[in-house]
Amino acid sequence: MWGDAPRRYAELHRKYGPIVQTGPYHVSISESRWIPVVYDSKHQFRKGKFYDVFRPLYKGKPLDTVFTTSDPALNKHLKHTLLVNLLNKPQLFSKEIDYSVDVFIEQTKAAKGDSIDFSSWTFYWAFDMTYALVFGDHFGYMASRKDFNGMVSSFKTIVRSAAVLGQVPQWCPATLANKTFMGFCRSFRSFPDPTIQLLEEIERKIHNHDTQSHSCGNSLLCRVLSDGKHKLEENAYDEAVNVLFEAFLAAAGEVAVSLTTIIYCLLKDQRVYTKLAKIVRSNTDADHTYVSVRLITRIRNAVIKEALRVHTSNSPPIERVVPAGGLNVDGYFVKEGTVLGIPQYLAHRDQAVFGADAEHFRPERWLEADAATVKSMDQNFMTFGKGCRGCVGRELAMMEMRAFVFKVLGELDVEWASSTRPTTANYWMMEYFNFHVRFTDASSMRGRS
Repeated sequence: MWGDAPRRYAELHRKYGPIVQTGPYHVSISESRWIPVVYDSKHQFRKGKFYDVFRPLYKGKPLDTVFTTSDPALNKHLKHTLLVNLLNKPQLFSKEIDYSVDVFIEQTKAAKGDSIDFSSWTFYWAFDMTYALVFGDHFGYMASRKDFNGMVSSFKTIVRSAAVLGQVPQWCPATLANKTFMGFCRSFRSFPDPTIQLLEEIERKIHNHDTQSHSCGNSLLCRVLSDGKHKLEENAYDEAVNVLFEAFLAAAGEVAVSLTTIIYCLLKDQRVYTKLAKIVRSNTDADHTYVSVRLITRIRNAVIKEALRVHTSNSPPIERVVPAGGLNVDGYFVKEGTVLGIPQYLAHRDQAVFGADAEHFRPERWLEADAATVKSMDQNFMTFGKGCRGCVGRELAMMEMRAFVFKVLGELDVEWASSTRPTTANYWMMEYFNFHVRFTDASSMRGRS
């Protein structure tokens, strides 16, 4: 309820041990070795009612997405559609991503060193960039440097609210898709609901695509609609809406929070920031040999993964339901139907896996470790989920974050703009408040140690 789930789960496990019953039908496990069991590759442990509250209301009924569904067949089908049309070759979108980063850099330079709310600007950038990949256009958040239509703030509010209600889904079954509940809420003009905004935008985009000259090019919209089935079959139309909805809303939010987290970690640790900035700015075109590119990519990945390990965006346990027959966990029998989960916060701080300094941000651990240790750390790295329900867009997300962080640091310096440091809260996604920074030209810093 108070946005401090990671700390509370850690306290419970310190007090009661590796297996804790956190509710009438909820159990939390802190032992990392149970990750491949609970988050299996065969859909044995399925998603539960928690995810129902995230289903949007569409045509008067819940829209079950690749994220929310507990149906393995539907998940596989929707995931295949996303992979074929958008995610299997993320490098195809490098130009769109680079252009979006260039827009961000231009806008920060236009701010002329003024303080900006970075946790808002990352959402503006991520919403614009994801909109470009999905629809072949830009929303306009970065151009205006503000949440001009309220979708960013409403997204944060609705995710926070749904995450809390998801702990007690019986109070309001299928929250976002509950026609009576949402109808009442929408009667208030001030009620934030990004789902209806986005669904209306998707239908408008599909209509424009079919009736006007369009320039959506390499976008997901153009690819999904290319066979024309949506014009003939209502199910095909609804599926197109479903895929476009999930591709935008899920991806944009996660990338925005992750970027904020990465910069937060770098600003808190000036040793890493200075070292990384020097590497990025000394990497001239002449250095782009196969060896240098591989090394720089490893460094980029190490910084990103370490930041997301220490401050993972989704820290409450990723819930799964125990299947028929139950599960024996170290002598404790967990009966079928029980909601089971492993907190990412604890899995990411397992000293047996990440070392005695697991609490600390130290990207070098990913570069110094031998192959076996890196494999073990990757098995515990849960930022993108695990098993058959792991994030299907993780490669594209990593590509976006690499491009953003290292292109920005190549041209700009960033520093705190206030003596007050940001505060955080974690309901479902990590939120940062009062994240005030200042960007300045980095040209004078090139080569400086």
